[in-house]
Amino acid sequence: MSHRLLTTDRYIFMTGSTGLLGSYLVRDLLLSGRRLALLVRRERKHSPRSRVEKFLSHWEDLLGIRLPRPVVLEGNLSEPLCGLDEASCNWIRRNCDQVLNNAASLTFRASDRDADPWLTNVTGTTNVLELAGKTGLKHLHHVSTAYTCGLRSGRILESELDVGQEFGNDYEKSKVESEGLVRSADHLQTATIYRPSIIVGDSQTGYTSTYHGFFAALRLGHTLLTRVVKGSTNSPALMGLLGVDLQAQKNFVPVDWVASVIVDVMQTPTAHGKTFHLTHPAPLSMNTVGCLVQEAVNCFSQDASPDDPDLCDEQWFADNLRTQLDVYTSYYRNDPTFDQTNTLQFASHIPCPTLDTPTMLRMARLAIENDFGRQAAPKQKPVFDVETFFGPSLSLDPDGDALSLSDSTNSVDQPSRLGLEIAGAGGGQWTLYGCNDQLLAVVPGIDANAGSVCRLNTHTFQKLIARSIDIDAAFNAGSILVDTTPDNHSASPTRGTRILQEKLKALLHAAVLKNNTQANPAAWPPSEEAVMAGTIDGPAN
Repeated sequence: MSHRLLTTDRYIFMTGSTGLLGSYLVRDLLLSGRRLALLVRRERKHSPRSRVEKFLSHWEDLLGIRLPRPVVLEGNLSEPLCGLDEASCNWIRRNCDQVLNNAASLTFRASDRDADPWLTNVTGTTNVLELAGKTGLKHLHHVSTAYTCGLRSGRILESELDVGQEFGNDYEKSKVESEGLVRSADHLQTATIYRPSIIVGDSQTGYTSTYHGFFAALRLGHTLLTRVVKGSTNSPALMGLLGVDLQAQKNFVPVDWVASVIVDVMQTPTAHGKTFHLTHPAPLSMNTVGCLVQEAVNCFSQDASPDDPDLCDEQWFADNLRTQLDVYTSYYRNDPTFDQTNTLQFASHIPCPTLDTPTMLRMARLAIENDFGRQAAPKQKPVFDVETFFGPSLSLDPDGDALSLSDSTNSVDQPSRLGLEIAGAGGGQWTLYGCNDQLLAVVPGIDANAGSVCRLNTHTFQKLIARSIDIDAAFNAGSILVDTTPDNHSASPTRGTRILQEKLKALLHAAVLKNNTQANPAAWPPSEEAVMAGTIDGPAN
């Protein structure tokens, strides 16, 4: 069995995890060994956990590894305390030590302040700050935007925010107000602010899951060019018809780089409390953007037939493009120069990738092939869900008896809190609270005071409860790994291994008995096929 000393890192409470940047931040933070608690809203057809599982499965397919699962807290950013109940707030107070506020609305125009972008960017930030105050979180990382500068020109300092500038849209106004709230929150010890420019796809793969900025122009070009004969239009010329200055510079940054810098800064305490412009040192001209759109649609979009009676001329195309892009009029203005003093001081070792023509065309090709996100995502196969297995034992806020009894048992022979990290689809992180062989509670998340953490994947866990492998064999095969704190790292590894194996066996057995009280004892143990299918019956008490 492998032993590793356990860090005492607490959880990062994070908003905005299911968007493009959010999914990269989750990936990189998990790969760096950080523990995450994600605030996720329920959708009509998708639970919070299934929304997270969707993008984590995507990363596992690409990386070829099983990732740890974050704790998922169901809530709503637009509600007071982010829609979390008292038990969830107590869990955050016990387990988290910082906030990553990545949620944002990119809506440019609003009917009123009760709608986006104000609802998410201002009301949402207000609610996050209120939650941080209630739960004692003193360190906040806030994703803002480089376009808090509004319509300013010249050099924009990282230290500047509201200097009386005019704005091009409600999005910029809302982000200035949001960042101002963060800067003025006196209950925070540090507020670290990240200001990316226009985020595009992955610099290596071209992947994106959102289609704003460059992709908005590409989508309109792709759609409208199906109404004209390919080659009869010229995108730079059309940009001119729209009143766009072809020499204007736009600042695009790849999502993988933005996430990499944020994660690196988050793990650099001396950088906390500063503001970072995450912008590209080599902006693209609007002439280049126009040529990229032209080349992309010529190469990847479906041809219009010259015999199509609905074909239209270039002027029709320009008129329609102007109407569709009206909301972006101020967006395609010339960008100022963004000062990067702090970014270069703390993240110069992570250079921003070059956004050359092949890189941008790779992004454009994937966007067109995926029909700009309109292609139905493949249905996920049903998976065994460990949280469902633990069922009745789960509690975000266990009663005082469970905590006090487990606190009273501190010897190495009878560890009171055992962390359990099960990686892969349907997995998660829990703390098993026990006294002797009695399971008192199963709490989401790994308690910072857990003496040891057993790590395995869902496949191994399924085999254990189906009894197709026993715990001793799983330990010996390296299918269960153990992290221990220095205080609980036994001088005798063999003895420590035996204790942990016996403790895990006892607590899992107690969980099986406790969580299947209504099932038919004759059906236990279940077949491995039933476990893999996620349909198991357990023994009665």
